[in-house]
Amino acid sequence: METTSTVQVFINEIIKHPELGYRSDGIYTYNSNKKSKSIPFLGKFVDLEESYIKSFDRIYFSSKLKIKSQEKIIKIAEDLNVKVSSIPDLPYYDFKNFFISKISTVPYISINKLPLDNSFNVLSKRVFDVVFSSLVIVFILSWMIPLFGLFIKFNSKGPVLFVQKREGFKGNSLIVSSLDQWLLNSMSDIKMADDNDNRLTKFGNF
Repeated sequence: METTSTVQVFINEIIKHPELGYRSDGIYTYNSNKKSKSIPFLGKFVDLEESYIKSFDRIYFSSKLKIKSQEKIIKIAEDLNVKVSSIPDLPYYDFKNFFISKISTVPYISINKLPLDNSFNVLSKRVFDVVFSSLVIVFILSWMIPLFGLFIKFNSKGPVLFVQKREGFKGNSLIVSSLDQWLLNSMSDIKMADDNDNRLTKFGNF
């Protein structure tokens, strides 16, 4: 390990919470000039015999180490069948969750977890959406759409429903329909509407 504030915090947490089952006598480093006054310095990692490294259950190293040094530690750990972990250099906040993910060969760390990342919350929201929308359809839209449809037919020669193709989630196209508030025109897919649009019917203005 490289002697950094990240490693110091890590060692202090191990000492403070022995019930977690971790034990550490100190640190090994690639740079003997970087020593901590509060944490025992045990020597340079490159000077360790493989037989001694094999006696450890796990090797932790700071992500601040040079990439070549990290690669050497990982290679040695894999050859000796010893678990190895990297301590990320993150701001010192008491994050609630850490999630390691990967896009192809590139790893990344997710710091926060949003409510809808929880499968139970997703299911609850879905149930609420279905139940609530069903109640609206049965008790409101069942009489409102026919009634408003009559108003539209009295005020316009066009159809009761206005149907338009739009872009939806992830760029997928979908068909959107609404109660028609417009006079028939060729600009519906080109020109944006405004409050004083002369294409609006009387019902649409209302």
